[in-house]
Amino acid sequence: MNILLDYSDPTASKTIFPSLKNLELHINHLNLDVLLSGCPVLETLNFRTDDTDFDSEAIHMPRPLKSLTFEEQYSHYENVTLELFEILVCDYPNIKKACLDIFVKPRHVAWVPKLLRALCKTKFLWLQVSTIECLIRAPVLNLPDFCNLIQLQLDFYGFNSTLLIDLLRNCPKLQTLKIYTSEFIDDHLRKSYRNSHKRNDWTQPLSVPNCIVSHLNTVEYRGYQDTPEEHEFTAYILQKGLVLKTMRIHAKYDNLDLKRRRYMALSEIQRGSSMCRLEVH
Repeated sequence: MNILLDYSDPTASKTIFPSLKNLELHINHLNLDVLLSGCPVLETLNFRTDDTDFDSEAIHMPRPLKSLTFEEQYSHYENVTLELFEILVCDYPNIKKACLDIFVKPRHVAWVPKLLRALCKTKFLWLQVSTIECLIRAPVLNLPDFCNLIQLQLDFYGFNSTLLIDLLRNCPKLQTLKIYTSEFIDDHLRKSYRNSHKRNDWTQPLSVPNCIVSHLNTVEYRGYQDTPEEHEFTAYILQKGLVLKTMRIHAKYDNLDLKRRRYMALSEIQRGSSMCRLEVH
């Protein structure tokens, strides 16, 4: 609801919540930079915003932060505009888990890759549909090396193997890959996504991402529709995954005959790992 913080005291930013470690916010108006600067030991931040009006143009995240969930919701009101702010890009070595759901806007397209570079030390990363779309639209995508990342979850509106392979190249220690493809998105966004999304047909990579041959042991795909692009990518992982233990496919349709045919088609693919178990649900 409505919470008033008095920022007039110049020492307030040092004494707001000196011992707070976990904070969940659902806000529309706040000087978030001041609030967070008053949380010097904050480790977990769950931040949800819509129709937001910020007093600050940039936000300094607390250095001890380990888990960041950032969700920006789309406004249903035509006369409301969301003013962009930035999370200042720096190195956050303590962040272990990050979840990003950031609405697609022209300025966000440049800002989201910067945020990823600031979160490059995380171990668990979840990029939701809108964030994925920001990356797809980026004119130049300079991804960081996620040197510690062991689990990556990607939520697609339309499967994009080109972006996926680019991400895998920068995740040398990735052990678990989760993919979710859904047609259920906000009606206000559907037209925008369809106009901007161009399917990238599968192209065989010139070199195999290091994680596929050395660390990737679990792949789970929900919403699998067995498009040519999806099939080729799945076959590629089965063939090149030398340490793959589980490939779990959740087909989009409930038709048992279709599932059986998909399983037979995938099971005939030669696997790079003798330990690999294929499951089709």
